[in-house]
Amino acid sequence: MAAWPSYAFGFMLVFSRVGAAMILLPGIGESEVPMPVRLALALCMSALIMPTLQLPTIPDNLMPLAIMLGGEMVVGIWLGFMARIVLLALPIAGQMISLLVGMSSVLQPDPSFGGQATALTRLFSLGGITLMFLSGLYVYPLQALGASYTVLGPGATLVMGDMTQTLLMMFSKGFAFAFGLAAPFLVFSVVVQAALGLVTRLVPQIQIFTVAMPGQMLAGLLVLSLLMVSVLQHWRDGARLLFGMLPGGQ
Repeated sequence: MAAWPSYAFGFMLVFSRVGAAMILLPGIGESEVPMPVRLALALCMSALIMPTLQLPTIPDNLMPLAIMLGGEMVVGIWLGFMARIVLLALPIAGQMISLLVGMSSVLQPDPSFGGQATALTRLFSLGGITLMFLSGLYVYPLQALGASYTVLGPGATLVMGDMTQTLLMMFSKGFAFAFGLAAPFLVFSVVVQAALGLVTRLVPQIQIFTVAMPGQMLAGLLVLSLLMVSVLQHWRDGARLLFGMLPGGQ
């Protein structure tokens, strides 16, 4: 009975980090997943992680206790956000592809991008979540979350400069990754626009934009159908590498 307050404090310390990360982790932290399910996963994972840690003692005052719990929440949000950047690379690529093939006006609501997301963005967003569970990629962020205690122990002092640098590095790699996924469609768009410009110079009487837009969309969808499998495979392989770069990742 005397040890119960220490156990309760240790569990809340672990749950602060795990629960905050569960809000943002790709696949598990989606808005489509009911909140009770995410809460149950966070409680179960906290119970599994807690016995493996060397937990600090309970602070004597309320202020140090609140600082420790708040710091663990910051670490959880930091880890979850970096993992989510990897997933967002695919719908960001979908947003670029929509603009390049002329489908940027077909909008669908998306929890990550709001009401201005294109249909391809929503398709890639759902495809990325599905592929994460089918290929087992969801395990990598969970492993990084569990192993993060070897990098930042429970209640450790946060080094905000290093955390910011790591977050910026993940941002840059995520956007570069998204641009690489959309690169074939950039080449397609340059070729199409160059051809349209040539036709406009040869036959200036034709409203080439109005005439060519349906053909551009049709050709873009044809190229997308041919490259869709390759794009998803490339994202899966790249996501595995980026998840391994998370603090505590393998």
